[in-house]
Amino acid sequence: MVWPLRVRNQRMEPSNFPVTVESQISSPTCSYMMEELLGAGSFGEVVQCRKMSSGETVALKVIKDSSKMEDAKDEERVLIELKEHGSDRFNIVCWNDSFTFQGQFCLEFEKLDMSLHQLLEWRLPLSVMEIRPVLQQLTTALQFLKSVGIVHCDLKPDNIMVVDHLQLPLKVKVIDFGLALHASELSRGMTVQSMWYRCPEVLLGHECTEAIDVWSLGCVAVELLLGRALFDGSDEYSMLSQISTTLGKLPASLLDAGIFTSCFFRKKAKKWRLKNRAEMVTTYDGTQPLNKLSDLLEVHFVRPINCSDEDWRAMQCDLESFVNLIATMLQMDPSKRSRPYQILEHPFVTMSHFEGRFPNSAYVKLCHDCMEVGQTCQNKETSVRPIWNMSSFTCGDHTAGPRMLDRSVITINSVNSLPTSNNGVRKRKRDDDDDNEEIVNCASAACKRSSRDAEVIYMSSIDSSRKGGGDMKHQPPKKLLHLECGDATIHWNKNQAATHVHTVKEAEGEICQL
Repeated sequence: MVWPLRVRNQRMEPSNFPVTVESQISSPTCSYMMEELLGAGSFGEVVQCRKMSSGETVALKVIKDSSKMEDAKDEERVLIELKEHGSDRFNIVCWNDSFTFQGQFCLEFEKLDMSLHQLLEWRLPLSVMEIRPVLQQLTTALQFLKSVGIVHCDLKPDNIMVVDHLQLPLKVKVIDFGLALHASELSRGMTVQSMWYRCPEVLLGHECTEAIDVWSLGCVAVELLLGRALFDGSDEYSMLSQISTTLGKLPASLLDAGIFTSCFFRKKAKKWRLKNRAEMVTTYDGTQPLNKLSDLLEVHFVRPINCSDEDWRAMQCDLESFVNLIATMLQMDPSKRSRPYQILEHPFVTMSHFEGRFPNSAYVKLCHDCMEVGQTCQNKETSVRPIWNMSSFTCGDHTAGPRMLDRSVITINSVNSLPTSNNGVRKRKRDDDDDNEEIVNCASAACKRSSRDAEVIYMSSIDSSRKGGGDMKHQPPKKLLHLECGDATIHWNKNQAATHVHTVKEAEGEICQL
């Protein structure tokens, strides 16, 4: 992407240096052994390397595209400025060094574990309880960036890293400042932010501020809850259409001042109207958006088994507070959108909405424990994996929860437990020829899990409630249970529609190894 305010200097000649495992690369002060390719993009590759002198594992961002060299130098300048202000203490990735090797510019960073995007592919969506410390850390990062006048401009799950999903499952850091700008560099009509996380003022060509990062963070927070993007339009028109459907009419002041407004809207009798699809050259191929933001209260919430009335009320209160916060972060008028300090002071983050209302709630206690773990991880590195018993309040495969080592019961409840295609036909996810495919992969996205002699209930939740069906054939497979050892008993409720996936291997009452 070419920035209007950035001047390109002379391009460097492309290099033939290969980024391959077990090859070496050197800086003026250090030699690196390449161990693993972590990712690739239009800029080049990110490679896990071992420093030959110290044995430390780091991540090298190798810029192979000569046209991206100046962008990389701009990123370096931003990283230097952030580090001078102590960015390491505010959930920003630690940058160590930069150098050029055989015509390729390299940036050395601390090695982190996986992105939130990878985490959501590897496991089920996060619970509200887990989202809180993640949101708090990311908001702290935005507050820091605002204090030094930097706007990230590309906040999304791919650019948020979990430090260690096993040892520090709630510690996250913001990465990739390749598109970051000083707030003073933001100008009307600039194309910033990835499409699904792009705010209305950018889509319409309005004046932009640091508030664009808050919008992206709000979209990320909802995605952590749903397991899918809140807005997934294929172009600017479909994005504006989805935003209008979910959040209501865009403010007239925003539309009047947007230099791109007339591309998507028509004005008649001093009122703006979103063009219909026949009036647009582009097509719409996104999923059906939420009818309103409060639909989040219905889409994801399933009452766990053996949940007390007080815990259930606390869970509902917590989700309502979360949705309230998201509404302030997704204000379409950027002047009314929450500032980072306001997010940090919101009852959802401070948990003041619990005070005096649920004195005996185990859920509230777990929320406090979860937040304390996240804050401890934020302030001090630890090699101890935090463990807490979340079994009664889990709506997903939470790696921080206890592992089951004893015999358990898996109950497939009903026809709604099975994924559906867009035409409503129930999809069989099991390959009968693959002995390694667990029957639990037929279950839907939400589960209740306990640690000993317990039931594992898979209930219909997100997949069955998504607009447009829940076809999962193009999605990466998700292992819904991660057990070190042990076995389980399959139990089927007497439901003819559900038992059509019954096979000899999954006979009711039979012990199966997980």
